[in-house]
Order: sequence, then C-alpha cells, then structure tokens
Amino acid sequence: MSSNSSSSSSNKAVVALAEELKLKGIETYRTEFPRKIVLMSSLLSNELLKMENDAVLPPESEVTPVIHPIPTTSETAAAGGREGEAAGGARRKKRKMDVAVAHTAIAHSDSEEESEDEMGHLNGRHVHAHWDYTHDFAVPCNKTIIKVIELLRKEWKEAIELVGAVKLWIQLSIPPIESGGQFHVGVQEECVQELNRFEDVAYNYLESPTKYFQTRAKLGAKLSRHRSVFDYRQSLLEADSLEYLNLKMAATELRNSYLVAYDLLSKNEDKLSTKNQSFGSHMTI
Repeated sequence: MSSNSSSSSSNKAVVALAEELKLKGIETYRTEFPRKIVLMSSLLSNELLKMENDAVLPPESEVTPVIHPIPTTSETAAAGGREGEAAGGARRKKRKMDVAVAHTAIAHSDSEEESEDEMGHLNGRHVHAHWDYTHDFAVPCNKTIIKVIELLRKEWKEAIELVGAVKLWIQLSIPPIESGGQFHVGVQEECVQELNRFEDVAYNYLESPTKYFQTRAKLGAKLSRHRSVFDYRQSLLEADSLEYLNLKMAATELRNSYLVAYDLLSKNEDKLSTKNQSFGSHMTI
C-alpha cells in the first residue's frame, strides 16, 4: 500500500514538473524571443559593431618589433682601436662556437617545432650578427575584439538556455502515437529541427573565440621569433580583421535566428500544444 502511495506521489511530482517546464517554454517563446529580437537589433547599432575593419587593428607599436642594430666589427675597430678589434675577434670566435652549438642542438632536436625554434634563434641572433634580437617583444591581445567578444558571449549563452526551454516545451507537448495527430507531430518536429539549428549556431559562435586566440597566439609567437619576416605581422593583422568581421556576422545571425524561430513558432502555435491533453494522462516524455 505504501509502495503504491509512493509511486503515485512520484508520478504527480513528475507531471507537475512537466507542466511547469511547458509553461516556462511557452512564456520564453512569447516574451523572451521578442525581447531578444529588439535587443539584438539595438546591439547591432552599438559603436563596437559599427567600426571599420581597419579601426579595430592594433597600433603599429604592438605588432611591429623594433630591431636594434649592433655595431659591425669595422665600426668597433674604428671606434676602439686595438681593443675594439680584439673584442670583435672574440665576438666572432664566440659566434662561431655558438653557431656550432646551435647546429648540434638542431640536429638532435626531437620535434619539428623545437627545430624551428632553434633555427629561428640561430637566424636571429648569430648568423645575422648585425641585428640584436635579444630584446623582449610581447604581442598583446586586441583589446577591441576582446570587448566585442565579451559583449556577444553573454548573448550566446542566454540564447542556448532560452532555445533549450522552448524546445523542451514542444517535445513535452508531442501527443501519443495512437492519438492520430501525425500532422501536428510533423509540425512540432519541424519546429524542433529549427530550434536545433539555432542552438548549433549559438554553440559554434561560443566556441569560435578559442580558435581565434589559438591562431593569433601562434602568429604572435612566430612574429616574436622571426622579427624580420613582416609577413607574420601582416598575417596577425589579417586574423584580427577576419575575426571582427565574423563577430559582426555572428551578431546579425543571432538576431535573425531569433526572428526566424519566433516567426515559425507563432504561425504554428495552435499545433505545438495539444489541447486538452495532460502530460500525466499518457506519461510520454
């Protein structure tokens, strides 16, 4: 007797939860989707999303390494006489030893990346002895792009939560197979597919900054190692420009996804909820 009572109590709790989630989904679709459409439309007018691509690029000083010249052997000899000449000879001798050591290290390198590092070190500091590459050079993040990402990240996360609530409402409203409402089921499944697409868009854009930062970090590291190769500098600027364009497109697509989903749901709302059909009567989740 107590077992039946416990089972009945659990069933009532499940039914109550299902009805609560369905009401939450309906409320989300009716109030939150229109609010987000208006919000995203106004967000597209934000000054951070209306800049020209060139305006978001970092200052020249942040991506252009300064390479300090080192006096050549002849200049040192002319300036310091025999002491300079002796010092130049010592430097040349040390340089030859360093080159030999560097070549040995490269030959025994286990990974291709380590070999590249050593060769960059060799080319930068020893073979091209008239340039000084020993000064530190840091490539900071693009502050403007970080602001835009932070602005949109909140919207991507909220979109995933809102779409999940609406999708659950529709799935809980699917009638039992024996009821014969296959046309309504087809409409419901079509709406769920559109919401799945919307959810995938938000997830993909939420992951995209990670790929951008990884790409930019690799380019910054190469620019720091190979400072005389200005193609790396240009590649880094191109990465920033492309990411900013992607972020503007992401904001537009998010607004449009809300709009398409709301339009589809509002045109078929009478088919999404089964009238006079309680979740608990058939217990189909």
